[in-house]
Amino acid sequence: MLASLPPAFAATRDALHALVEHVISAARYQATGRIGLRVTPGGFGTPVFDNQQVRLEGVELVHTKGGRERRTFITTLHDAADFVGVALGAPDVYETVTHVDPDAPLPIDATSAGVLADWLAFGNLHLEGVRGTLRAHDWSEVQLWPEHFDLATDLGLSDGTRANLGVSPGDDLVLDPYAYVAPW
Repeated sequence: MLASLPPAFAATRDALHALVEHVISAARYQATGRIGLRVTPGGFGTPVFDNQQVRLEGVELVHTKGGRERRTFITTLHDAADFVGVALGAPDVYETVTHVDPDAPLPIDATSAGVLADWLAFGNLHLEGVRGTLRAHDWSEVQLWPEHFDLATDLGLSDGTRANLGVSPGDDLVLDPYAYVAPW
């Protein structure tokens, strides 16, 4: 059973979901046409693309480009996009779930961000472990999907059956973090 979540967890989760949809994934999409993110130390972010990476570490937005790392505390979506140097807005490949005023302060609590990062790291460890155990099957890469804000992979069996396996930090339907297996 999970310990009690911090009081600000849901608001922090929602703010980070907006950051993922409108800034972090947008940075990767604008450069590569891809949206999937990864678990990174202390948080999550893009894989390295075009000699750069955009990630959240704790409550800091980190932009590494050409070997140079810059950090800032997250204030608004607009400021985050300006810091990374991307056009603010979700890629046109999914319908946004978050609707946040880009100039409104994002309510991000450090303790809650740490709990969320720990949950995703825990999920990543176990999803990769399952993938390693069942190597003979067809697996997709474990990715953090911006539109769902969940970490998932899908499994294909030789009979054509497929299933998604993942972890979520919670959502509008299930408020607490959860793991799932869902057949296609």
